Amino acid sequence: MVGSLTLLFQRASQPGLEILTPSSTWSPVPVYPPGTEADAFPPILVNIGDLMHFWTNGLLKSTVHRVVFPEGESEDRYSIAYFCHPLDKVEIEAVPSEMIKERGRESEQQNGKTITAEGYLKKRLAETYGWGKQQDAMQD
Repeated sequence: MVGSLTLLFQRASQPGLEILTPSSTWSPVPVYPPGTEADAFPPILVNIGDLMHFWTNGLLKSTVHRVVFPEGESEDRYSIAYFCHPLDKVEIEAVPSEMIKERGRESEQQNGKTITAEGYLKKRLAETYGWGKQQDAMQD
């Protein structure tokens, strides 16, 4: 997920989110607290995005994830996702945090160069999906 974070509001009775583990297997993400439909507030899952990974020099990890629909499941599925991303022209840089330095996280930035939120988004899309390369190939 390219962005800072995602808040996922979902019904307690409907799991389905999975993350890709370091061993390259898919693992279900439990809905916690499990709750019930009568609860005043649904569970909210906070998913760390690529920008949060960048800002913390990798201390907080962005995960590859997917949603699966259990076989034979016929109930409607509702999720409300809120994506948070800075404006395109905003220059981004790692947070100057002592906690990050203490944990041995070196800056991913090179030679003091800055990048905009839009530039970082395009970079991550190209790395993840080959975005941009397809447009270049179509123009040749």
